[in-house]
Amino acid sequence: MRVEECLVGASDQGSELSFSSLPVDVLLHILRYLSVYDILYLRQASKSMYTLTRLHAVWYHAMLSEVLPLNIPIPGLYSRDIASLSASDLEHMIVRALRLRKNWLSPSPMTRNRTEIVPLPEEELRDTLRSAVVRFLPGRGNRYLLTVTGHTNFPRRRYTVQCWDLEAHDGPVCVAIRRFTEIVSVAVNCDPTAAGVLSVTCKVEGNETVQPATFIHGLDLASTNHNPEYAFKYLNHFSGCRRLHIFNGSLLVGTNESEAVRVWDVNTGKILFELRDNATIQPSVCVNAVFLENTNFLILFRTISLEIYLLPHAPSSTASQSSSPPLISPNTNFQIVNPVALYKWQWRIDSVSVSFQTESKRRYASQLNPLSSEKSASNGKDKIYEPTAMHLFMRFDSWFPWPVNLLHHFVLYPNPSYVPTPHPTLTSNSSPESPTSDSPLSPNESARTHVVFPSSLNPLTDLPYLAAAHQIPTLVSSISSTVRLFAPSDMVLGEWGTALWLDTQTDMWGVSGELGQRIAGRVMVPSSFDGITPANTQVNEGGGTNADASYGNQNLNDNPPSTLATGFASATRQVPPAQTASMTFGIRDPGTIRKQQEDSGEAATVAGVTVTGAERGATDEWMHLGLDEEGGRVVVGRNGGRVEVWEYA
Repeated sequence: MRVEECLVGASDQGSELSFSSLPVDVLLHILRYLSVYDILYLRQASKSMYTLTRLHAVWYHAMLSEVLPLNIPIPGLYSRDIASLSASDLEHMIVRALRLRKNWLSPSPMTRNRTEIVPLPEEELRDTLRSAVVRFLPGRGNRYLLTVTGHTNFPRRRYTVQCWDLEAHDGPVCVAIRRFTEIVSVAVNCDPTAAGVLSVTCKVEGNETVQPATFIHGLDLASTNHNPEYAFKYLNHFSGCRRLHIFNGSLLVGTNESEAVRVWDVNTGKILFELRDNATIQPSVCVNAVFLENTNFLILFRTISLEIYLLPHAPSSTASQSSSPPLISPNTNFQIVNPVALYKWQWRIDSVSVSFQTESKRRYASQLNPLSSEKSASNGKDKIYEPTAMHLFMRFDSWFPWPVNLLHHFVLYPNPSYVPTPHPTLTSNSSPESPTSDSPLSPNESARTHVVFPSSLNPLTDLPYLAAAHQIPTLVSSISSTVRLFAPSDMVLGEWGTALWLDTQTDMWGVSGELGQRIAGRVMVPSSFDGITPANTQVNEGGGTNADASYGNQNLNDNPPSTLATGFASATRQVPPAQTASMTFGIRDPGTIRKQQEDSGEAATVAGVTVTGAERGATDEWMHLGLDEEGGRVVVGRNGGRVEVWEYA
């Protein structure tokens, strides 16, 4: 029986049995069984119901029972305590989260707002600019965006690194700026509490040769001095690292000139470890690296293999007191660390993005229980790592000058026998041994997967992944993604499982694949909730809601909640291998659409997808992508140096 039927039945039997005359605690208990849609519908019944549905307890329970089980991002929540939010704030977040998810999963998501960032308005008139990096700073609510703009018309290329506050009152504002020459690689610290925020490797001219030097900078955003020129704080620099892969806390993982993967201590500039597999004659190129949270496990993704390393305890270090430390690495007696598990790919990898599947209640644990999170934060060494499914979104390489025109989604499931322990490590005197006869590997599969572990490590219980021959990455789906010769391509896999990529597959929109570009996406991580009754609401300017307003292009009066629930569940549930993208965020056509835009002054649409033209006659306008799933934002770095922020929430 629906809510409106209950109200009619109660009113027919007299005022003594009316629904609104029930005690408040009884009414609150009844509202626990209603969906968000029903709560908003009930609000229109009477003034008393309007007051009741404005209570904090109603929306607090709706957040816990209706939204969090969906495993969907909640815009605006970030690190805020749910219990401390007002009822109107909770209602606004819930409605916004459901509206964003419905729009995000549509075939052609509609942008609510588009903002253009002009990093260097004066230089773009005289220099040839190009966007090199667009990346959100972790742990800050995705409020700050890091951009790197290259000046390509100089013999020695100049680069400008800027940090933008996207939530400033008057639009994006540059809060930090630093200029470099001949940047080779950039990495942002994954630990937002660390002093070092940015690591930049540049080519530095010596007396006789040019060698790479890595510079570590902090970021001061709380200073009363609002001059962005002084926001980046120099901390240290050292030589030897050419390509940066991951920056986590005080550890920096990168490769040197000979493609050897090493781990540096950014405080001292010393090399701590070199990561290599002795069974491999010629080491392959490393394309990505991931630290497992609260452990000493490091996962390397090389072009031919996936390798898991267990790093020994590094000696404690303090920041260098010298204002100009030497560019020559002070140590050569670093420790060689071999992988404890390894998996070889069937083909060479061109690029890979990694994401871990985590439930919403675990992601928002600190917001749900801030007291326990503060206690665990104070005892960070006692945190236990619980492995979850690792999602890999990759494109394989080819022997030609272009990658394979397919994207693949693999899942590496965790070891079910893994016993979490606080910070497991190898002792410094441990040496890798070959697998024994008791190893859970069969001889036929040892060429693809093998475990090499010291006597103190039991792979069945101490390895979170690749503990046995059958625990290998599983192919879930393959997606068609054409990239023409020498065209830019990029891809990113968000924390909530949305894969976003840039390619040139535009023929189905009437745009030539020889000229156009496409930004497409697909939700790779399935939802753990099989149904939803979305709220048919729109948030008014004053923060209120209108339950009768149309939700997107549909109205719940014409589409029963059960129908929308089925559609939402089918869109988020894991499906068999697919061959196409499920969302298209944008199409760029430098041809006829450009002329149409100039004539009308508006963006053209084809099959609901916004199609934009090129600027300055550039064929490939879009260069790099950034993704903020929780805030519903897509960032696009352009060839002319400008950056666009597309908002969908």
